[in-house]
Amino acid sequence: VVSTMVRYPVVSKLFFSLCLSALVCFTIPILLVSSSCGSLWLLSSVPLLTAIAQETLIQLVGFLSTFGDGSPLGGIILIGVICALVGGGFDLFNFYFYQSPQK
Repeated sequence: VVSTMVRYPVVSKLFFSLCLSALVCFTIPILLVSSSCGSLWLLSSVPLLTAIAQETLIQLVGFLSTFGDGSPLGGIILIGVICALVGGGFDLFNFYFYQSPQK
C-alpha cells in the first residue's frame, strides 16, 4: 500500500534548498554591480582613467535607472529579485528532475 502522506523531510529539504538558492541568486548580482560601481568610482580618481571611468559609471547608472523606474537602487533590487526567481525555478526543476525514489 502506497502512502499518500506528504513526507516532511523531503518538503523541508526542498524549502531549505529553495531559500538558500534564492538568497544566493539575489545577492550575487547585487554584489557584482555594487563592486563594479565602487571600482569605477575609485578608477575615476586616477588621472588618465577619469573620463573613461566616469562615462562608464554614468552608463551603468543609466542602465540601472531604466530597470528601477528612474532609481538605480530600484533597478539593482529588481535585477536581484529576477535572478532569485530564476535561480529558484532552476532549483525546483533540479529537485523535481533528480528526486530519488522513496523506499
